[in-house]
Amino acid sequence: MNFFRKGLGILCTIITTMNSVHALNPSQPQPEKINIGIYAPFSSDSAYIGRNMLGAMEIARAQMPSAKVRYTFYTLDSATSSKSAAEVLQKFVMAHKINILMSEGDQNAVLVANVAKKNKLLHFCLGCAPQAVDGNSFSTQTSSLPRGTVLNEERHAQFISQYNQEYMSHPVAEGAYAYDLFRVINHSVLSVLKKPSEYQIKNVSEHLLSCKTLPSGLMGPVQFHNKVSLTHIG
Repeated sequence: MNFFRKGLGILCTIITTMNSVHALNPSQPQPEKINIGIYAPFSSDSAYIGRNMLGAMEIARAQMPSAKVRYTFYTLDSATSSKSAAEVLQKFVMAHKINILMSEGDQNAVLVANVAKKNKLLHFCLGCAPQAVDGNSFSTQTSSLPRGTVLNEERHAQFISQYNQEYMSHPVAEGAYAYDLFRVINHSVLSVLKKPSEYQIKNVSEHLLSCKTLPSGLMGPVQFHNKVSLTHIG
């Protein structure tokens, strides 16, 4: 019985000490969680497009770690011929609590833009004309490069080397543009988080719209054109 009482006393002392330490050292603020949904080919002959977009953003995320924000990527295979594509995309957004959508190609631009607007999400469309742009959707122009253009060894040697090392394949232009886009998104998110106001995706959109120029990326300098079109120049 004495042994039990002594053990109980020691346990109470440990718990009291732990509570005191916790009170003196409150937990650090939790990072802001941002879920990015990638709506692109992942199973057809064009699956390399989706894989490039995902892989490039994973590389960019690893290069820009931050205690203030945590990015998670989710993928959905684009189904342009499906009548239920909008419903499937909506379920995808709800299931993963998506904050930002990224799509590829003209064929998906309007579909994804409508879902983004309905759910008040940011949407970036790679390689599509500015046909459905607003405060939520941004058309990302990819100059005149054909779809799936292999990156130039001389101009993008470092990125190509890293991509090869990570995924044992050669990256295409869509991967480089996705890499640049993630850097733009991260730049705006961190800028918004510096302000005392509560973080909201709409604040990121407002920051993007207020930026005339952004840091140069793999595909050259980046700027906003007509306020809602993100363009690589140079």
